Amino acid sequence: MWYDFEAAFESKKSEAEEMLHDEDKLLEFISKVLKKLDTIPVVGSLLGDIPLLCMIVVDYVKGEYTEIPLASVIGIIAALIYFFSPVDLIPDCIPGIGLLDDAAVIGIAIKAVDNDLQAYREWKGM
Repeated sequence: MWYDFEAAFESKKSEAEEMLHDEDKLLEFISKVLKKLDTIPVVGSLLGDIPLLCMIVVDYVKGEYTEIPLASVIGIIAALIYFFSPVDLIPDCIPGIGLLDDAAVIGIAIKAVDNDLQAYREWKGM
């Protein structure tokens, strides 16, 4: 069984753009993403970067960190939307494999914005 994770990621970008225009909605969404992450008993290395992705989005929308291209912010939000959605390529409720697609989409986003994340880490002193 082969899934097109890249297409799944791309499909969330228009929703991410819309969310970016409503700061309150976006910040509430980020809070929900972090709460969902807390419910996952074992977080692998790719899902472990979700807090960093959330931090960069929050700092961007608050105007505290703007040294990241808009396209990168949209890509990060799109990946977080995919992660948060209970309806995706592999339903999250399937034990053992339900988060594999989420990890793949988060991995695609991280690879796409790796240089931006490195610059952000330096800016944050991480």
